[in-house]
Amino acid sequence: MSELHNHVGSGSTALPFTTEEWDQFRTSDKSAGKSVVILMAGIFSLGLALYAVVSYICWFRLM
Repeated sequence: MSELHNHVGSGSTALPFTTEEWDQFRTSDKSAGKSVVILMAGIFSLGLALYAVVSYICWFRLM
């Protein structure tokens, strides 16, 4: 159990990615996040419009 908590090394290992690669990751993450938000807003708007149509039909057309 104590072997799990033993950390070997000085902490000065080389980073797996360069600074340019990290910047590229951040840029692509931001654009992907924006795309997700736009898609979610579109789906929400479509659902709201469909709800409004069904509500209109149920309350004003059927009564």
